[in-house]
Amino acid sequence: MSTNVWTFNPLPADPHDAVRVYVTGPSIVEGAQYNLRRVVGTLHESLVGPIVADAYVDGTPVLFVEDYLYPLDTVYAYELLDATNVNVLDRSQDVGPVPSGGYPWLKDLIYPAQRSARISIMDITDRTYAARFTPYYLVGAKYPITAGDVRSASTGTLTVLCRSHTERDDTIEALSSGGPVQLRTPCGTVIDDMFFTPGDIAETRLGVTGACALSIDFTEVSPTDIAPFRAISYATQTQNAIAAGMKYAGLRDAFVYHTYRDMSLSQSGIAP
Repeated sequence: MSTNVWTFNPLPADPHDAVRVYVTGPSIVEGAQYNLRRVVGTLHESLVGPIVADAYVDGTPVLFVEDYLYPLDTVYAYELLDATNVNVLDRSQDVGPVPSGGYPWLKDLIYPAQRSARISIMDITDRTYAARFTPYYLVGAKYPITAGDVRSASTGTLTVLCRSHTERDDTIEALSSGGPVQLRTPCGTVIDDMFFTPGDIAETRLGVTGACALSIDFTEVSPTDIAPFRAISYATQTQNAIAAGMKYAGLRDAFVYHTYRDMSLSQSGIAP
């Protein structure tokens, strides 16, 4: 049984919206760092971290997270871990399911609130799980010797049906940042959930009403390599700067020669 109070308000009726997670209770200490992960069946999915408990409700410290990348059409839960991301402090009650509406969804992993789209998958073709081994010959050996390890992630082409210019534009927008995206599919689909980096997109017009088919080349990637976007509030940045003895000039100089992406991925707001 949970020792903390978990609140999900509101639970979205549309996968465009986030699941807003609030945690209060004896495990939540003001200013402490935590990690959160989803438990989907037997799978554990990293959510975001570290998270600082710096929100308050009626003077009580609250851990607050917006989760956009949850599974669809299935019940799941959250686990609260300490700053080491090893020790489990608590587990929530069951959450969901959030209905997919019968459609798969694409979401940009860095900007899921701004870049997401409901899609209709026509086919997935030329899917290849490339080998990572090399056969070579030895002098005096009749057959080649193989050296290598497991196969790498898949590549292929995802074909999506767009019934209008609007659907086409929404789909391309969700794929346009150049970063990895998440494909979440309804339960029972023949295409599995995955994270992938989109490549070339080819458009084939269908009829005269604006419908088209988008052929999207993809390379599957590991979610553990994805650095989640963590917005640093002005108050938190100020506190961190004071703790580090930095003034505005120091904050400015810390980001010289760095990009906005470096700044957005900063875990403190005071250094790249």
